[in-house]
Amino acid sequence: MAIEARYHKRCYKAYTRCLSLKPKIVGQTLYDKAFDQFCLQIVKNRILQGQEILLLSYLLKEFISCVKTIENVDVPYTAERLKKRIQDRYPQLVFHASKKMNKGTLVYADNISVGDVADEMPTITNDSELESDSEDENNQRNIDDKKVSPKDMYFTALEINKLLKNSTGIDADWPPDSHDLTVTKANQSIPVLLYNFLSWCVG
Repeated sequence: MAIEARYHKRCYKAYTRCLSLKPKIVGQTLYDKAFDQFCLQIVKNRILQGQEILLLSYLLKEFISCVKTIENVDVPYTAERLKKRIQDRYPQLVFHASKKMNKGTLVYADNISVGDVADEMPTITNDSELESDSEDENNQRNIDDKKVSPKDMYFTALEINKLLKNSTGIDADWPPDSHDLTVTKANQSIPVLLYNFLSWCVG
């Protein structure tokens, strides 16, 4: 208003559309009892009141468990479907897709600050992550306990040298273009053992 801004008629209509929408009459849907129980135990008690930050994959697992307990059926429910159903009932929830590869979509109340979410992220786990972390720790412990001799490293170096010599590379004009730099060409030109070795080196 201060700069006398104006809307296009179509833009204004789209912007204020939510004020003129009539509420949809929601009828009975599948697994209503299980969903109500799930919302009470997980969404209301833990996320909204308990201020917990949970993974969407964990919520899906808990919902399927509720359906199994109440309806006595194994339901092939999807995370996206559950997400939409939760959003319709609790629009104040935030679904944040983590950029970390070992995390999924975080679900938390909108009154939690970004800093709180960042602080909680390292502690957010589900059963599979706990097992994976424990396995990684055991593997790392075994590696730390085992000492690699110079002889082992020498034979490894010889093997890498042989892989490099036998690698066909990419047969293309210089400089290569987008047709030469494809995943298929990379798979054909880089031996699997060499790829794994480099992956292990850089973590």
